[in-house]
Order: sequence, then C-alpha cells, then structure tokens
Amino acid sequence: MVRYDIRRGVRKIKTKMVLVISGIGIGVAGLAMAFALPFAANAAAAIQNGSFENGTVGGPYMQLNAVNNSDLTGWSVSSGNVDVIDGYWVSQDGHRSIDLNGLNPGSISQTLDTMPGHTYTVSFYMSGNPDGGPFGSPAIKTMDVDVNNSQVQQFSFDTTTHTVASMGWELKTYTFTAPGLTSILAFHSTTIAGTQWFGPAIDNVTITDTTTKEQCKNGGWMNLQDKNGKPFKNQGDCVSYFATNGKNLANGSI
Repeated sequence: MVRYDIRRGVRKIKTKMVLVISGIGIGVAGLAMAFALPFAANAAAAIQNGSFENGTVGGPYMQLNAVNNSDLTGWSVSSGNVDVIDGYWVSQDGHRSIDLNGLNPGSISQTLDTMPGHTYTVSFYMSGNPDGGPFGSPAIKTMDVDVNNSQVQQFSFDTTTHTVASMGWELKTYTFTAPGLTSILAFHSTTIAGTQWFGPAIDNVTITDTTTKEQCKNGGWMNLQDKNGKPFKNQGDCVSYFATNGKNLANGSI
C-alpha cells in the first residue's frame, strides 16, 4: 500500500513536470507569435476593395462624383466622375467594375502603406465601355496610372470587337518605386475625344512587393528599409534581408 502511494506520487510529480514543461513551450511559442505577427502585418502593401465589390449599390451603373470618400469603399473619386458598373456588363472578377468615364473623364485613387524605396507591381484588368461607337466615342480607350502624380504609365484597350457580354478583359501591370511610407495610387481616364460617356474600364486591382536583392547594389541599400521601417547598415545587410524573403531583418531591427 505504501509503495503504491509512493509510485502514484512519483507519477503525479512526473505528470506535473510534463505539464509545466509543456506550458513553458506554449508560452515561448506564444511569445514568438506575438513578436512575429506585427512583422507579417507590415510585410506588404495591400489594395482595399480591389474588385470594387464593396460600397453603395445603385442599379446596373451608378455615377460617383469627385470628391467621394464613402460610396466606393477604400477609394476616392479624385477628379471628374466615374461609373460603378454592377451587372450592366460582365466584370472580370465578382459583380462590379469601374468605367473611368461618367459624364466626363474621371479618376480614382487609394492611399497605400508602403516602404520607402521598395518596388511594387500593381496588377489590374482593363477593358473599355463598348457602347460608344454610334455616339462618336473612340474605340480605343486610354488611361494613365501613377503614384503621387509621378511615375506615370499609359495604357490602352481596343473595344472594336467587344460587347457587354464579351468584354475581353486584359491583364495589365504597373510598377513603381515607393516615395515614402504612404503612396497614392491613381487611375485616370485620358479618353476625352467624342462623346465622353464611354471610357476605359478596370477591375481586380492587386499589388505585390517585388523588391529584389539586386536593388541593394550600387548604393541602393541606402534607400531601402526592412518591413519594420529600419534602414540597412550596408549592402550585405540589405542583400541578406531580401535573399531570405524578409527573415533576416536589418541589423538592429526588432
């Protein structure tokens, strides 16, 4: 009886030791996650409402006028006016897309969190309102994309063979270097000839940080930061960060 109690007592002690050790393991893991999560959250810029699915719904199309900060979640109508298309034609993703011409050419913009000096690639799909032919609107729709009113790139789409049932969406990409901790991404219609109600269309906007270790060379490391906003000490520090996909933070970063 005494031996049994002693053995059972030993078993209890061992069990408690295992629980304590396990608890320490969980605590360490929890601490690691607590430190890791903020880093992951700052790792990349993100587009809010890139497919324009969120915001006020107003039938098959709804005109939004500058400056509008509420009807299209995440976006501001920066100039002129645009149409939110909801079912009038086949969108590239989801139910909604944007015609960058309302009654006249317009533009939309969104402020992004970025890392200074990092290179970002914006992907989006472009088409055009195909209904303008009989009204003298040009078949080729044109638009500009820029950041902070600079790094402008032009895009075009030919609507000649397309209809609202067959929009012919084309994937486009725009690359820019972030000027600071925030960057204002904007899409501007430049379709101004003829009747101006029929403009370029966009949908499914996404963004990716495409900075590489090659950009650390030739003094480039001095213009870059890690995902915590810390500058690099030298070229090797910078190369190590991008070569490990952000696992090796800048020297001194926490």
